[in-house]
Amino acid sequence: MGKKVHNAKARQNPHTIVDNSAVKKIQIDVDAVAGGSQVGYDEANALVLPSEKRATKIKVDKVQHVKILSKKQRKHLQAIVDKKKKKEGRAQLLGDLAAVQIPEEELQQYTSISQVQTVGLKRLPTLDEYLAKKKERQAQVLAEKSSASGLRANAIKGSKRKLLVEEEEELEAKRKNPNVISVEEDDEDSSSSDEDDEEAPAQSAPIAIPSPVSIAPPQIAVKPPIKKLKPEPKPPACIHQTVYVPVHRTTEVQNARLRLPILAEEQQVMETINENPIVIVAGETGSGKTTQLPQFLYEAGYAQHKMME
Repeated sequence: MGKKVHNAKARQNPHTIVDNSAVKKIQIDVDAVAGGSQVGYDEANALVLPSEKRATKIKVDKVQHVKILSKKQRKHLQAIVDKKKKKEGRAQLLGDLAAVQIPEEELQQYTSISQVQTVGLKRLPTLDEYLAKKKERQAQVLAEKSSASGLRANAIKGSKRKLLVEEEEELEAKRKNPNVISVEEDDEDSSSSDEDDEEAPAQSAPIAIPSPVSIAPPQIAVKPPIKKLKPEPKPPACIHQTVYVPVHRTTEVQNARLRLPILAEEQQVMETINENPIVIVAGETGSGKTTQLPQFLYEAGYAQHKMME
């Protein structure tokens, strides 16, 4: 809502349309009234006015305000427009693909990649025969199922016989296939060698078994295990030689230092630092860790060579 303007209706300055049809119907003899001069009377300065009020119509120019969209709204609307365009393009693409699609009859004559991988490149020329045999087997199985509904026992016998025939055909195909190495000859050789080994002990004459001789078991002296003594850990040697460096402080500074909790632990902290290569100091905020530790190290002689060692 904008700010309310004083006398806003009058400030609009609209275009007013006045209905002057009644004025135009009045017939005036200008020559008789003005004496032939015809001066001083025109449309703006009419001689005669109608008795009734003329109808007026205010024409208001409608200004269409464009709604300002945010960045998120613009992106949302743009996404909707792009989605519609994609749908139109997808429908056109599907129509173009359907126009150049291969007929179903021609497509069935092609060889699929799965069939080529199953059969192999060397047996690819005999693929038609393989597929024809497969179709015949399927048709035969369907015929047997439909015809042998009452004779289940005979159907079982026939299925076993058929399974044996199929296995024999597969074995023959493997023998003829140069890619498959036959292992039957090796099996026959191994079986014949096993038979010879079994016949050999049967044909051999009985052998006299000597009587067992008693042998005394050897006596082994067991030595008690030697316990290895673990070397006792030596106390850590002092890494840094203690040197006291005097620091002259004012009375106010010394009194302020004595209030810090870490000052009471100075000896324990320095002993720990001397005996260990890495020390982590933890404590409450304001206990003097950051300000007093460098002073402890300086007083202990760690900064003799102008740097902390």
